[in-house]
Amino acid sequence: MSNEHITDFYDGRRIVVFADIYWIIVVWISYNEFVFKTIGDLSSGVSRLILAGMVVTGTLAGIAVDKVRRNNRIRFAHDLMIGYAVYTIAAYWQTQSGPMIITVLITLSVIGLFVWNEYKKMHGSMIPAHRWTARTVRSCKNILCCGMAVLILQTGVAGVVKSSALAEPSVKASADDVVWTVPSNIETLKNLQQETWKTVDLTTKINTLHVVINIERCRLRLPDQIGLAVVDLSDHEGLLGYYDGKLKQVVLSQHHVQLGESCDVLNTCLHEMQHAAQEECVIALDYVPEDLQQLSMFDEARVYKRELTDYKAPDEEYGFTRYYNQFVERSARSEAEKMTEWYFQMLEEYQRY
Repeated sequence: MSNEHITDFYDGRRIVVFADIYWIIVVWISYNEFVFKTIGDLSSGVSRLILAGMVVTGTLAGIAVDKVRRNNRIRFAHDLMIGYAVYTIAAYWQTQSGPMIITVLITLSVIGLFVWNEYKKMHGSMIPAHRWTARTVRSCKNILCCGMAVLILQTGVAGVVKSSALAEPSVKASADDVVWTVPSNIETLKNLQQETWKTVDLTTKINTLHVVINIERCRLRLPDQIGLAVVDLSDHEGLLGYYDGKLKQVVLSQHHVQLGESCDVLNTCLHEMQHAAQEECVIALDYVPEDLQQLSMFDEARVYKRELTDYKAPDEEYGFTRYYNQFVERSARSEAEKMTEWYFQMLEEYQRY
């Protein structure tokens, strides 16, 4: 091979590598923007590490199945789909298992029909069995990856439809004509900054949390006023707060509010507001005709209803683990963590001006 041919060969390989890197970045950014969701109550950082590991493992598995020199961009795209699809199933299984099962069953049915058709064609042909097997396995992998791409797409569309935007709410709280937003209450919310939180008195802290509750009530579009009670919960070891659905009231530990870090207190308050939203979802679900309650848009509401009806408190009977792993608790923790981060980001932005 001449030097010129060698140079052209390596130039071509470099172009292929750069193209692969380009599409890896594009797919990663697109997935994280439109589909990504943390697994259970894991942090976003840990979840992204798991996602990256699955993508690398899936791609290597796809290369191993092909056993050919991979100069086909379609094959490379298929290999990328494997890891993303496995992660999507893990992250969304609790709320979108129905559509996922249907997609997987359809994909497996197509693979089964394809294998049967190829098997019939092999008889009477001169194709060696090992070549037929290798070709069929690669084709089945490609069909599987296409099905997984459909699964990711439908999950992403459902996620966009279901997700609640974190934009500033423009809903008025009541007839008093007050608009509960971060900008209109920024001076009060500055009390959440840790250095300020340590110096203000209990009354100021309670008033600040009242503002947070009203902002969240408007953001979550809750129909009723939500009260706040800061009481002594020392008789309940480890209890920082709870939501009282009958009284429409967030109850927080006085010790926690008075001595806790501002980010922890805010997180607890936001966590209980998520429980308020969950209860409203269940109430709304009961107004839906029973035959329509199985629609995928009500997946989370059905889970909320089932678990809140048979709620596992962290007591001796059920233990902490069963309480902690309930979907209503995992969901509330995840959303509270995101919103806590969002509030402090907003405070940082307004602090610049």
